[in-house]
Amino acid sequence: MKKFLLLISMIVILIPYKVLATSGSLRKDSIKECEGNLYGRHGSDDHWHIAIQNANGSYSAQGDAFTNDPCPLNNENNITNDQTVDDKTVLSQNSDSSLKEITIDNEKIDIKETMEYKTTKENITLNIVANNEFAKVEYDKINNLELGNNIVNIKVTAIDASITKYVLIIVREKVLDSNTDIQIKVDGKEIEFDDYKYAIEVKNNVDALDIDYVLNSENSKAIIEGNENFVTGKNEVKIIVTAENGESQEYIITVTKLDWFNSIIKIILGSSVVVAIVAFVKKIFSK
Repeated sequence: MKKFLLLISMIVILIPYKVLATSGSLRKDSIKECEGNLYGRHGSDDHWHIAIQNANGSYSAQGDAFTNDPCPLNNENNITNDQTVDDKTVLSQNSDSSLKEITIDNEKIDIKETMEYKTTKENITLNIVANNEFAKVEYDKINNLELGNNIVNIKVTAIDASITKYVLIIVREKVLDSNTDIQIKVDGKEIEFDDYKYAIEVKNNVDALDIDYVLNSENSKAIIEGNENFVTGKNEVKIIVTAENGESQEYIITVTKLDWFNSIIKIILGSSVVVAIVAFVKKIFSK
């Protein structure tokens, strides 16, 4: 009896292992498609069968079973199902050539057939992701953006070779100068502003200031307002500097025009007669 059992055991060992086909429904969440065939598993085992879809939407096993996964994940021509996706969606994933996300410098942009993004940078980080992880994404690589339009052609190829094309226009804008600094001279003497303001007195016969200026940026522009027809008392002269980017700064000179009497006093106090009188007084008191 022992010899008989031993013989039976040896025969079992020598016979090639093969999982016999079993009937019954396959788990819907296990259905896979690759190489044009559907595969699935029973609920209580780990082997695979060719799956046949029934009219009611269920799947039945056909033929011999497979011990190994017929659609390994490293095969680009397969997809998997799950409990939240119906059969039609599983099959349509083969032809999904749509984009899921585009980010430029970590900023998401809206997905459209033609897209536009504006930047002032010469170099950006571009990341493009397809909806189907097995789809192939190809696009033009741009190392240095030129001023103006930079075209990026994007092609997404699905598992079934379906193709969708997109166009991304990256507009590199010029960085505009914001410099509004200026050096101003009045009557040949450079003046210093305090909080962009300066005050000066002029004689009664002065109707305008002799103003010269030098802009710190060649891209800036300056205009002078109010430097004419001074009245006795307060007058305001504005030098408005506008930078290339449109920013502007006002430099204000408050001009006090003296009346005739104070003008004469100013003239006398600034004349050589006063200097001579002061010198004479000093000489008397020094004796």
